[in-house]
Amino acid sequence: MSEKDVVELELYLIRHAQSVTNAASPEQIDAMDFNMREDPLLSEKGLCQARLLGERFSEINLDAVYSSCLNRAVQTAKGVLDFQKDKKALFVNPVFSEIHQPTYYRGSSFEALQSFCEYVAPCPSADFSGGLIEGSENDTDAVIQQRAARAVGMLVSQYKNGQKVAVVSHAGFITHMVFYILGFKESLPDDVDISFCNTSVTKVVFYKKGTHGYGSVVFRNINDTSHLEKDLIT
Repeated sequence: MSEKDVVELELYLIRHAQSVTNAASPEQIDAMDFNMREDPLLSEKGLCQARLLGERFSEINLDAVYSSCLNRAVQTAKGVLDFQKDKKALFVNPVFSEIHQPTYYRGSSFEALQSFCEYVAPCPSADFSGGLIEGSENDTDAVIQQRAARAVGMLVSQYKNGQKVAVVSHAGFITHMVFYILGFKESLPDDVDISFCNTSVTKVVFYKKGTHGYGSVVFRNINDTSHLEKDLIT
């Protein structure tokens, strides 16, 4: 980085850790009760992944942490916040929900989330009028890209002074956010996809326009799970 580079935002997009449904077979998922099937918690392996993720971020003083309002994202974000030197809020926001969520399930409650994550706080700029989940199973790519635009826009408009911000979300929605940042405003490319792994970290740096030689948006890493190698967890 040269002397003239001016960082406005360091954004860390993180997929949640392994959930019990990630680890289960279709038959096991069918046998689960409604709440566990629709809004699963982390598996034992997922809890370990979240701890390793937290250790990775322990040397990074995050200025803000966001997540969707789904249990698996909140639990993963808790793993990050547990290792921060200065305790801070976890701002939950439905805009970061996974894609194609069924309309019959609109999330649990703030009280339920706070029962296992003391950091949970409603994001001040969030719209909770439709419950704790945004989107439906009928959303097209264009509709989801519009949601990604709002999510990215909220972050880049609020953070302009080099802040480090983490967002814990879901593989599908992170895909849309990444491709939106790459310039795909209406739909995803037909022949390109990214398979985001549990607790993968994608770091995007936003520079003040005209101050960085490679452009105002630079991807430092995509889908990085190097922290999991510590305990040979994949």
